[in-house]
Amino acid sequence: MTKLLVAIALWLPAVAWRTWVLTILWGWFVTTAFGIPVPDFWVLAGLTGILAMFARVHKETDFAFTVTNVFMQPLFALFFGWIIALMAGVA
Repeated sequence: MTKLLVAIALWLPAVAWRTWVLTILWGWFVTTAFGIPVPDFWVLAGLTGILAMFARVHKETDFAFTVTNVFMQPLFALFFGWIIALMAGVA
């Protein structure tokens, strides 16, 4: 029951964090490469949910690892995206 409450409490911040990272990466790479403007935050939140639904691997993992991964994975993507954007001259 405690894991469920923690998961529910962390769901909204996790979605907001992943969506914010996606807006930054979209602005750096998709807008620069294809000229497509950054969609609305809520559109990207929905897109993130759809992609997560299809990318989900159902295996038994440690709950703490899963919670950490939800926040660290976008951080790494943002960090390495920032480095690439600096090298490309778009950041």
